[in-house]
Amino acid sequence: MLIWLAVFATLAGVFLAVGMAKLKILRFEGAASSLALKTMEDAMIILDSEWRFLSCNESAKRLFSSLASFPRTQPIRNADGWPRELDAADEAAEIIFNSETGAEGGPISTYRAKTNRIVTPGGKQLGWSIVIRDTTEINSLIGQLQNLATTDSLTGIDNRRSFLEKVEREIEMASPSRLNTSNALIMYDIDDFKKVNDEYGHAAGDHVLCEVVETIKKQLRSYDIIARYGGEEFVIFMPSSKEDSLCKIAKRLCGVIEKHEIYYGGTRIPITASFGAVQMPPGSNFSEAMLAVDEAMYEAKNSGKNQVAVGVIKKSGKTEERAF
Repeated sequence: MLIWLAVFATLAGVFLAVGMAKLKILRFEGAASSLALKTMEDAMIILDSEWRFLSCNESAKRLFSSLASFPRTQPIRNADGWPRELDAADEAAEIIFNSETGAEGGPISTYRAKTNRIVTPGGKQLGWSIVIRDTTEINSLIGQLQNLATTDSLTGIDNRRSFLEKVEREIEMASPSRLNTSNALIMYDIDDFKKVNDEYGHAAGDHVLCEVVETIKKQLRSYDIIARYGGEEFVIFMPSSKEDSLCKIAKRLCGVIEKHEIYYGGTRIPITASFGAVQMPPGSNFSEAMLAVDEAMYEAKNSGKNQVAVGVIKKSGKTEERAF
């Protein structure tokens, strides 16, 4: 009998120790979860099944200051500053919204909200959890990377890759089966640019490239596409341009470069450029147009520089040029 009592006491002690250990673990898990919730950078908001407010963490209170004293069981949409994009959320989803930070009129930040159902093991819905993350910095970095991939770092205009992508869309839009419109392609190259670098230095050459680009941009329409195609060579695509105005436009651009006074370090640097231009009727092949405009530009250079040569696209790949 005494032996069984001893065994029972031992087992009771073991179970008590295990129970105490489990209790400590549960308390630790609860404290750890509470601490994690409080210190997490993302905002977390807990709602009931009808989207009425139950609780939130400190990050949520910093994002929506009204939640610090917001009454429980009140519709969350009544909270000051609550984004309208989340009003219509009735299923698990990721929603992007913008919101002012700081005082009214402050900078705009971008957020990604993820809504999730809170359900029992049996599948009954108890409520909602919303986790909101500030993605402003990430979006800014993505924008910078995209800009680096599509923009010429010196002049700030499109690079060749971006130009080709944009022009491809424009040509498709202008096709006979769609708008059936004619476009224009202009290419220019700064005359004797190597002499500019040799005489004034590469910094002066960079300054010249930027000055010429800014001068040309002022003469273009908002939807014209200008890009640095390589070195001191630039290309312009002009959607919906009429053939009778092509030469006039190119000559005007040539003239403004010649007349524009460029100074670097107090020294005036005279600059001219040679232009090639071609009209692109609906259905034109872009590769053939590029060949034509390139040959026309070099015809302008070979004919004395600081002038315009208009090329004609031929399907054989050969072109005819007329210098003006």
